[in-house]
Amino acid sequence: MKSQFSQEIWTLAIALILGLLGGLALGHPVAGLAMGAVVYIVRLLVQMQRLDHWLLSLDREKKPRLSGVLQHILDRLTKLQRQHELENNLLRASLARQQTLISDVQDGVLLLDNRNRIKWLNRAAEELITLGANRSLGTPIRGAIRNADFHAWLDSEETGRELRFCFDEKSNRWLDASMTYYRENSEKLLVLRDATKLQELEEMRRDFIANLSHELRTPVTVLVGYLETLQMRLESDEPSMRITQEMSLQCDRISSLLQDLLTLAKLESMDGRSTQEPIQIGPLLHQVVEDAPQLAEYRDHEISMRIQDNLWVNSSRTDLLSAFSNLLYNAVRHTPPGTAIKIKAKRKGNRVEVEFVDSGPGIARQHLHRLTERFYRVESSRNSETGGTGLGLAITKHALLRSQGELEIESVLGSGSTFRCVFKAAAEHGDEIANAAVG
Repeated sequence: MKSQFSQEIWTLAIALILGLLGGLALGHPVAGLAMGAVVYIVRLLVQMQRLDHWLLSLDREKKPRLSGVLQHILDRLTKLQRQHELENNLLRASLARQQTLISDVQDGVLLLDNRNRIKWLNRAAEELITLGANRSLGTPIRGAIRNADFHAWLDSEETGRELRFCFDEKSNRWLDASMTYYRENSEKLLVLRDATKLQELEEMRRDFIANLSHELRTPVTVLVGYLETLQMRLESDEPSMRITQEMSLQCDRISSLLQDLLTLAKLESMDGRSTQEPIQIGPLLHQVVEDAPQLAEYRDHEISMRIQDNLWVNSSRTDLLSAFSNLLYNAVRHTPPGTAIKIKAKRKGNRVEVEFVDSGPGIARQHLHRLTERFYRVESSRNSETGGTGLGLAITKHALLRSQGELEIESVLGSGSTFRCVFKAAAEHGDEIANAAVG
């Protein structure tokens, strides 16, 4: 660069010297000096014009004839241009490779803008939602997928929750949907997966359990009746009495299991279809606590409540009673007599949280994520010792899902457990009810 500037300075000096000599010969040295400067400036402007035309032209290979500093600048620009083209080619190749990979993915992938219009989709998405790539771009996703549950899920922007919905009722096609949000540019990545076979298997499993439970209730009822008759006739025969009592106990366990299976099958078959209304949390919790002493496992447990006033959620009263009863029953059943159980309910932002806290033996961390599975046991003999069916928390989970709620579990081995129900808060209705009563 220094040599180029030196060359340019020498060119300027030569132009000025020649102009000065010419001026001296004509008797006007100042005018000659000025003429030399003008010639240098004109030369520089002509080369700058050539450089400008070259930059604007599409033919970058035909370089202009330049000298000095401008030639050095031209070389620098050419080098930067080649580097830029190389980087662009690498970027295009990478984008093409990524697009090919995404296009070949079996799951449907769609890119949505901030107004939920389709900006891009792969081949699998075209097949899943039966839209062509060219005529789909710019189409609102609500028009491509006409499902009320999907629209509500899209508006909720719950990134952590997946959705299964019926895409086509005629062909009974089901899709699983998940969403990733990009807050910087308000774009969304929607992933769709064909869940028709999984849904059919789920329905078959639910129907099988429901039918089996229903069919077994009659023979179990008959056995219970005969055992009661035998117990009345064998009151004097103590060994036989003990046998019939044990048989009756096991029949009762089977009856409880069948009832829980029927309840769970009913909840699963009605997921997302419960009739919801504004429900106040406080009275329901008081009712559950009042019924607690009737539990066979209740042994002087100390139940305390700390409930905030006017806590309302949109739910079904039956579902909430089922969830809260199962959680309190679970706390009573798996803690020693006299254990303290705390029930807390409060509003936290736009959420309502209901906690059941016990000071029992606690649960190891590796078991927490599986507690809501059907028949899962922390210990091999745990349910047999406590008389539980292993379905209480599964029933609770599905009852909460029908109310758009979630179940969170925290526990430390040896320090007790916390079961937390989280709902979206509804408007407070205390003033409206009071005004209606006065009117």
